[in-house]
Amino acid sequence: MIKFISKPANLFHRQQGAALILLFMAILMTGVVVFVSSISMNRSRIQSEAQTMQSLAKAKEALIAFAATFYNRTNVAGDPWRGLYGFLPCADTGMNGEGQTDPTCGGRYENILGRFPWQTLGTDVLKDSSGNCLWYAVSGEYKQATDNTRSQLHNEDSPGYFEIYDENGNLLNGGAPESRIVAVIIAPGSVHPGQNRGVPIQNNPCDFPSSTANPADFLDNYSGFDNSGIVTNTNDEMYRLITLTGSPVNGLNDRIITITADEIFNAFRRQAIFNTNLETLTNDLAQCISRYGNDMRVAAGGGGVINLPWAADVDLNGADYRDTDNYIDRSNNFFGRFPFDIINSHPNIPSGSTAYAGSLFNHCIIAVAGPANDMLEEDFEFRRLYEHWKDHYFYAVSRDFAPGGDG
Repeated sequence: MIKFISKPANLFHRQQGAALILLFMAILMTGVVVFVSSISMNRSRIQSEAQTMQSLAKAKEALIAFAATFYNRTNVAGDPWRGLYGFLPCADTGMNGEGQTDPTCGGRYENILGRFPWQTLGTDVLKDSSGNCLWYAVSGEYKQATDNTRSQLHNEDSPGYFEIYDENGNLLNGGAPESRIVAVIIAPGSVHPGQNRGVPIQNNPCDFPSSTANPADFLDNYSGFDNSGIVTNTNDEMYRLITLTGSPVNGLNDRIITITADEIFNAFRRQAIFNTNLETLTNDLAQCISRYGNDMRVAAGGGGVINLPWAADVDLNGADYRDTDNYIDRSNNFFGRFPFDIINSHPNIPSGSTAYAGSLFNHCIIAVAGPANDMLEEDFEFRRLYEHWKDHYFYAVSRDFAPGGDG
């Protein structure tokens, strides 16, 4: 006789419970793995971003230090740049060797783009977390350049020409003229599909053959913003750039750090020599006016009448305020900008007279010692200082001492 022995019901339920526990544990472990993996990925991304931002910060610090000490630097011939303040180096455009600035730096008021000039600035090779060298762009009015391509006026009111937007199209920096960005450093990030970066030239970590040195192969073109198109051979052109501020998105991984005019000029305004030199220049310009009046008195026969020049228009009659030749006196103008050209103040004096000169600087006595102290010499320290701060100087003459007066 065969007997069938059934399992107790509670044993069956215990087995079901054990299976459910195992299933739950499997699900839980899967979640833990995903969670830990997510933490690891986030940590890796944060570390990469920190490395990139550290390189960008080092580059910015070096650039501001260059601008703050530009006054004490020398040109290619070894002559000091005395009288010039706050200029930034040109980018490395491949014209002067690995990590070196371009000596000509494009047209006078054109923005310039290239690689960060690490050798000129004396830094290490600075790269982002993807191993790519940094890029750098500078506004036309802030680049060092040569005498023929450097801005004719450069001071704290000189505008930058960059606006910065985030990945959502929100304006981050540069909305108003006084807050526009004067220079940017760009970390290009890893390569995107369609970009051809090639391999750097041997022993030159940031220098690529011309066939693979196209900025478009390194910098992003995203949502209507083209970070590689800064150089347009157009003067005074405002340019919009886009930077990643959060997690990487498809087609955008450029990260940008900015430099403002305030950051540059605050760096050297703390130097006593700068304020002293501006005071000296102000006194020199006053002496120019005084000497002119005395020269006019002598030219008129030595009488007691002293006539001073007319002022230039405040708006320069719509002319470019960066060009010194546009600071022309205007007849019957008692207040305005300090005049450089004073042809209208003495129309009746022949050009052969010792009192005649197209420029007021023919009548200057300079209150500083040195082998070169002539305001007519464009490489003289205080002439350079005047050239770049001339829009800050205003002048008024009373009716009695104006041309034709009985002063």
